[in-house]
Amino acid sequence: MTLQSLISTALALGALLTATAHAQSAPEPAKGRGITLELNKLEPATGGCRAYFVVENRTAEAVKELRLDTFIFDGNGLIARRIGLTFPDLRPDRTKVVPFDLTGAACPEIGRMLVNDVLACTNAAGGPVQGCGELLAVATRSSAKFEY
Repeated sequence: MTLQSLISTALALGALLTATAHAQSAPEPAKGRGITLELNKLEPATGGCRAYFVVENRTAEAVKELRLDTFIFDGNGLIARRIGLTFPDLRPDRTKVVPFDLTGAACPEIGRMLVNDVLACTNAAGGPVQGCGELLAVATRSSAKFEY
């Protein structure tokens, strides 16, 4: 075996050992765990627009209240309004539909909704849910974008 082939073999073995060590030390993320908030539907309502959210609490902990600071943008990307969305009683491993009436907002004018911050996320005992912001994921089925 030549010196160059020995060096190549040593480098390849080192890279393999490093990748193996990293794979063993990096924890697998919990698949399907967390709180998913889906903007499912926007429909005209008296005085504005009704937004339907499908919330899935795929954690082992009940969430007594999830309160979000949210901004609505128009189709041109301008902030149209700021709203607080509160999702009460999110039981573990359950799905819930929560409607909100967005008074003064016409559905076709809503281009995007942005969850700006998690204002509150409390457990059944009234204490904070640890890492709640990292548990939250958003999705949309409506014509409006929905981001976090």
